[in-house]
Amino acid sequence: MEDIEILIGSFSLIFCIISTVIGLIVASKYRKYKQNTLLYVGLSLPGLAFPWYPSAISFLVALVNGVGLPPQVYFLIGNAFVPISLFLWMLALTELIFKKHQKEILIIYIIIGIIFEIYFLYTLFTDYNAIGELKGAVDVEYFGITRIYLIFTLLSIFISSVLFNIQCFKSDSAEVRLKGIFLMIGLILYTIGAIADGFIPLDFVTLPIIRILLIISMIMYYHAWILPTYMKKLLLKEQ
Repeated sequence: MEDIEILIGSFSLIFCIISTVIGLIVASKYRKYKQNTLLYVGLSLPGLAFPWYPSAISFLVALVNGVGLPPQVYFLIGNAFVPISLFLWMLALTELIFKKHQKEILIIYIIIGIIFEIYFLYTLFTDYNAIGELKGAVDVEYFGITRIYLIFTLLSIFISSVLFNIQCFKSDSAEVRLKGIFLMIGLILYTIGAIADGFIPLDFVTLPIIRILLIISMIMYYHAWILPTYMKKLLLKEQ
């Protein structure tokens, strides 16, 4: 592997590990607080990093075989579970906002997800080159429907989070408003990082900046859903 591939793979691995650990921590808080939304969000957070999982795994495989994952396996890991994670995210957000229309919203996402899965799996086994192109062992460029669905996923996360943030900022609780601030920061950083990762050429300057933005976004998401005691003491005035 070239030096840039090692850097890409290393940052992908770090981002995926942090996303998974944070997601599991948030999900584990379900038992303590008995809030379904923590379970749904915790399970969906690793899903936000799914497009980077094949890069991380292929990097580890390439350290052994020098080649990485086959294209079909790379595409499968990066895309097959995205509809599930998006559904869990929307399930969590509709528990908090639009509860009256939760069923209709989730049905729409289920239908769109099933359509994408059928297209994706069919194309994967018939003409996987229509899905995307691997650039070395750890980077990929997606095409057509797959690219459109990933953009749709990003827009869904962004819009639903903004609507939820509006409700947070209207709250009388300083703690809820603070959580809203962390969520907004995480959302902005994740959106910028995800768009930049897909559209800006990755080199020794852009790659660390983009991936660090993504890593910080996950840390912000953690603070948004599980506000640590030290942060409350640091940023909130005594009630």
